[in-house]
Amino acid sequence: MANQNLLAPGILLLLFVASLIVANAYTSQQQAESGAQAPVQCPSKPSTAALASALAADERYDMVILLAGASQDISACSELFDIDDKEFCYSLAQNNSEFCASAQDQDIEWGPTCRAMFSRDPRICKSIADSEASDICAWNVAVLLSDSSVCDSLADAGNRDFCRWDIALFMGDVSLCQSIADNETSFECEAEVQGLVGLAPAQ
Repeated sequence: MANQNLLAPGILLLLFVASLIVANAYTSQQQAESGAQAPVQCPSKPSTAALASALAADERYDMVILLAGASQDISACSELFDIDDKEFCYSLAQNNSEFCASAQDQDIEWGPTCRAMFSRDPRICKSIADSEASDICAWNVAVLLSDSSVCDSLADAGNRDFCRWDIALFMGDVSLCQSIADNETSFECEAEVQGLVGLAPAQ
């Protein structure tokens, strides 16, 4: 009898472990049948410095300026060589709207675009009569805000797609590429974002 009493706790422990295994197997089966999947971890988006360097290497200096404005990080401006580009970049990163003071006199389209970018207000872009210029204005604001819903207001479908691409690039978010209507553009967007995401990740 003494031996039986000593064995009893061990048998109970084995039964308890077996019940846990059965319960876990049942839960896994239910998840598989319901199509439930484990959450996929997205890699970190690249740091501002790494992305600015990659964009400058590709001579996409306008994107470097937008990156500096979106991140409010003047270090991105160091990738620029043109004096005017640098001045605009530093002003946008520091939100110094005085840069736009004489813009209205310089160009009837650039004036509203400049004010819209510094105020981060896409509604100002609607005052631009030319449809393409109005699209570019709102596109710039959308990227500065990292707000893909602003892209939806663009008149041209191609502009809407590339607007989403730019935001996906800055955010390191491949899922935004999948919302692009044109299949080829969507594929190219995914390839570029995946190529840059994880490169010197932001802390």
